[in-house]
Amino acid sequence: MKKDLILFVGYFVSPKEVVGEIKSFFGENDVRVGLIYDKKSLKNQIINTKINSCVKYCDIELAVDMSSIEEIKNALFQEQSRIIAVTTRGESFLKEFKSVIQILPESVLTPTVNAIDNCSDKSKMREALRAYDESLTPKSIEIKSTDKKHLEQISQKTGFPLIIKPSGLSTSMLVTKCSNFKELQNMAKTTFDKIQESYETHKGRGQIKVLAEEFMSGPLYSVDAYIDSKGEGLFCPAVRTITGAEAGKSDFYGYLQSIPAGLSEKDKQKMNNYAQKAINAVGLKNSSAHIELILSYKGWKIVEIGPRTGGQRTTMYRLSHNIKHSLNDILTRTNIYQPKLEKFSKYVAYLKFYAEEEGIVEDVNGINEIIKLKSYAKHAMVTGINNQFKFARHGGLGVMNLVLANRNKNILEEDIKNTEKTIKIIIK
Repeated sequence: MKKDLILFVGYFVSPKEVVGEIKSFFGENDVRVGLIYDKKSLKNQIINTKINSCVKYCDIELAVDMSSIEEIKNALFQEQSRIIAVTTRGESFLKEFKSVIQILPESVLTPTVNAIDNCSDKSKMREALRAYDESLTPKSIEIKSTDKKHLEQISQKTGFPLIIKPSGLSTSMLVTKCSNFKELQNMAKTTFDKIQESYETHKGRGQIKVLAEEFMSGPLYSVDAYIDSKGEGLFCPAVRTITGAEAGKSDFYGYLQSIPAGLSEKDKQKMNNYAQKAINAVGLKNSSAHIELILSYKGWKIVEIGPRTGGQRTTMYRLSHNIKHSLNDILTRTNIYQPKLEKFSKYVAYLKFYAEEEGIVEDVNGINEIIKLKSYAKHAMVTGINNQFKFARHGGLGVMNLVLANRNKNILEEDIKNTEKTIKIIIK
């Protein structure tokens, strides 16, 4: 039977463009695009809207109870032998993705469940990295309670400053830096108070755990990779990330991400070598990966590795290098077609805007002005008007994201400054 199905687990962004690229590459009449998702998620209005936007452009819609392996088997019974590749675009769908790939035939190339677990649970990730090479990752230990003696033992092992982070959440949620023992006590309590709600709201992965890690100072970078069936990565251009803390703000979210990253060719190669070590350590194959690294005074260190493409990387790589990132994510899972990289085109910046205080978002001023900037590419609201905003350290997301791009570096930098001055988030 002819293989003609590309299957997505969970909704994906920019469905018109994503499906259009797939149809253009494989042939309009030679491929079908399918979406399988948890029918229980339709109760959430925001998720419902995102799913419907994908269904509009997909050929097949499979709404199932993703907690039931039998229901997944029945839904895919007629289609599984026709699957070219299966992918997912968000960490919140990894649990469902694992359920799907377990019932597929061996002819459908996928990462292993163990590799996905090693990537999506930070405690398992740290264990895998240390087992492969102890120098790859900072010191890390699980915080099991807020008991004073226990926290004293933690601080003795990691030293100060240290980072507190949940094991199974993304986008810097509940990540905090502690410079002394009093801050450790306060932030450990805050994290334990909020972690259950955050896991439920944002579909946290694995067991609920809180980690303390040695703080590594140095510039933060990331790189996406296309990993073949042998575990070899083809690396995309590096991205430099300036955190909120580095920009003088209070949280550790990725405030400004930019391409090019400003690395020498030698440092790019070293970074990619360490990223490949991370891929080897977790055992990831037939997948894309998003790897974050710090260039510390001790050398390159792995912050984390995810079995997916990075946030906004499809847009950033398209603007910066004309790379079809979404399509490449699918091609690397086929072992037939090769992902393709392209030459540099534009300077790109991706900004995340957080409010200066928590509360209800009343308005965001300045959007009409930034749309007129020469570098403007796109923006999206994350926390809508009249919705509750929380700091990242309290389990919240940003208010607005913005992408800028320009062939002229000076114009882009000027537009970044103008944006920072113009956008005003009103909280009530």
